Amino acid sequence: MISKRKKVLLRSVVGAIALAAIGAAVKMLVTDHWSSIDPLVSTAWTWTLNVFSWLAQPIAFPLWSYVAVFLVAIGAIGFLSLLSISLGLDLNEANAKLNPTLPPLDENAQQVLTVIARNGGKGEGLYMRELPAMTGLPQLLYDAGMDTLDRWGLFTISRSAWGNQITLSARGRHYILHPESPLKWVVEQLR
Repeated sequence: MISKRKKVLLRSVVGAIALAAIGAAVKMLVTDHWSSIDPLVSTAWTWTLNVFSWLAQPIAFPLWSYVAVFLVAIGAIGFLSLLSISLGLDLNEANAKLNPTLPPLDENAQQVLTVIARNGGKGEGLYMRELPAMTGLPQLLYDAGMDTLDRWGLFTISRSAWGNQITLSARGRHYILHPESPLKWVVEQLR
């Protein structure tokens, strides 16, 4: 991050250089010192005119047309490349929606999610304060499992006067009900 003082200093230096360049150009025009760079300007102008005259030579197909065709071809290739990249990204996004992949969960996260799935849908609800004891995990492993579940958005917490209740989110239900889920046995137990 550049401080305001450095920005002001940088602007003043750039301004001073620009003013010096303008002043030098004006001085060259007024004092007739333009002749010192006149050969460079005239040579560059001559070369530019030679290139244009070469491109405009009258032949069966003007040479400048080759350059135009080349530029159009490069533009078309660039446009088609960008279009294919864009379509590829759209197809990947649509494929991800149609065939969602399961988030990778470790054993601790799976154990916590199992307890939430089995007990979170009951009428009385599952309170957050009960969850660590119900999982049977040490506090560190429980916290790691909850962090993983939170990162993937697999549960929701609702506030109430009796305490915070935890249930599966829509994504958590999808995880449990997915045919390739390692926790699909929980659904069979609930039936």
